[in-house]
Amino acid sequence: MEVQTSYRKAITRSATIGAVIVIIIVGAIAVYYVSTTTGPSSTTSSTTSSPSITSTASTTTYKSTIIMGTTDAVQTTIDPADAYDYFGDNMINNLGAPLVDFAPGTTDTSPSALQPALATKWVVSSDGLTYSFILRSGVKFDDGHPFNSTAVKYSFDRAMQIQDPEGAIVGIGYSGIIDHIDTPNATAVVFHLKAPFSAFLSLLTFAASYPINPWKVPAPHCNPCNSLSGIVNYTSGNPSASNPNGLGPYTLTEWTRQGTKDIEMTLTANPNYWNAAAGYPKTHTIIIKFYPDSTSLAAAIKSGDVDLAYRQFTTTDIQSLQTTSGLKVYPSAGAFIQYLVINERISPFNNPYVRQGLAAAINRTDFIDTVFAGTATPLYSNVPVGMFSHIDSFKTAFGADANYTLAREMLAKAGYNANNKLVVDLWYETTGHYPQSPDQAQVLQKDLQASGVITVNLHGVDWPTMGANRAAGNMAVFIMGWYPDFIDPYDYTFPFFQSSASSWLNDGYNSSQMDGLLNQALSAPLSQAGTLYGQIQSLQATDVPIIPLYQGGSNCCGAVAKTTVNGIYLDVTLIFRLETIYETTS
Repeated sequence: MEVQTSYRKAITRSATIGAVIVIIIVGAIAVYYVSTTTGPSSTTSSTTSSPSITSTASTTTYKSTIIMGTTDAVQTTIDPADAYDYFGDNMINNLGAPLVDFAPGTTDTSPSALQPALATKWVVSSDGLTYSFILRSGVKFDDGHPFNSTAVKYSFDRAMQIQDPEGAIVGIGYSGIIDHIDTPNATAVVFHLKAPFSAFLSLLTFAASYPINPWKVPAPHCNPCNSLSGIVNYTSGNPSASNPNGLGPYTLTEWTRQGTKDIEMTLTANPNYWNAAAGYPKTHTIIIKFYPDSTSLAAAIKSGDVDLAYRQFTTTDIQSLQTTSGLKVYPSAGAFIQYLVINERISPFNNPYVRQGLAAAINRTDFIDTVFAGTATPLYSNVPVGMFSHIDSFKTAFGADANYTLAREMLAKAGYNANNKLVVDLWYETTGHYPQSPDQAQVLQKDLQASGVITVNLHGVDWPTMGANRAAGNMAVFIMGWYPDFIDPYDYTFPFFQSSASSWLNDGYNSSQMDGLLNQALSAPLSQAGTLYGQIQSLQATDVPIIPLYQGGSNCCGAVAKTTVNGIYLDVTLIFRLETIYETTS
């Protein structure tokens, strides 16, 4: 849900992208070697941030309320043990806090760029198996309960015990990374890993790693917290009971839903925020309004009904908004990807020839030119273009664009032809979680049917229903996307292809060969990791559980705001930080 900056108007310049990502990935892998020394001291930790943020004069007066519009929504909950959708995770980012973090707006995700957050210092053992953190003292949750090492241990132990099959804890494989956690005292917490994992510090910046308030879970048993309890679900009319977080710049004071559809949220400044002395959050109240589609969201920002709009817009919307007086467009900075998931539990998609036939019939050039006006980059493996270890495995296996001859050949092996066409039920979301999903589906339908041996039926549903259908396993082929969790090719492979971790996709893919490669890559040194991830991508193109489509795109993940609104930083990790956003009074 994770990612580099130069993905702006030059998104198609893969050489530039490659240079940026390689620097980032090598930096992430170097964590194990560099961070064996103590991190920044507590005296600098509460004020360390990018110069553009700290330069704001203390006498500046900010407007108390900013209204934000979005087409996105929380798919299930805002519990770190469960949430694995972008908006749910982003709410955790703003209602909670990590042990360590990157500076807002940074393009550097190397170990030296990590800043103290809830932890003021950290030391990594020479073998890469032990990470020791010193926590801030005196920190409180938004309800006044104390934060300490017990809360950190409780949060991780609870999430790994719950093992939500649709959550990030299983998807990323936390239990395969963390062996156990010790708490020597109230301000010290020690993570013992099962194997060296070079991206562990980056993993701690991800929402699933944010400590929760043990007193807010369904059956709290603290002092000490030795009884682990279940997921915190949405509770109508009770935002406090819906929110297990409480260490972030904001606290949730309103959350209105109709069924599974989000209507409005209100975030209010957390009076106990650990970084309040540095002047955060800049705006006391953020009201989030949810819009049904990109057209209504674009109209809202143009008319002034909202001060800030974030995700999603169409390419046409972006082009129009760029020339609208009084507005500023902030392009996306992250390595977002989209792909087709094929459910092998549903016949005939358990047949590899069928999956290979579909992969051969994808026309990425038509797809990108028609939907995104050429602003996205074609993707031929799950690992983004330019990222360490990337190879164009699908281009090698099936060609750069639609290879209908190969598609017909593969499908003929499964018994399909012009008189007996393969019927594909293609599912997509309609409510703006991904950019222009209905347009994507229509182009895919056209291009797949151009093979002459495939018939595509389209099924559009809202984002919560999409999640429910995925959990039920009743969609044969469906469009999904990935907002990176942290910066590493591990995050673009393990959650998708490892037999247990991919339970959130519920696509039935299970390969002992793939599991073996992924497990080797987890702790492999840099000299071996590239080869292993290359083999993983090649095996993806052979087994075809997922067909990569594109990455980036000018209208993905960006923001539009009034020119009077400032402090917007589109993070390399795709965290949309609300505490830095402000509008000054006249």
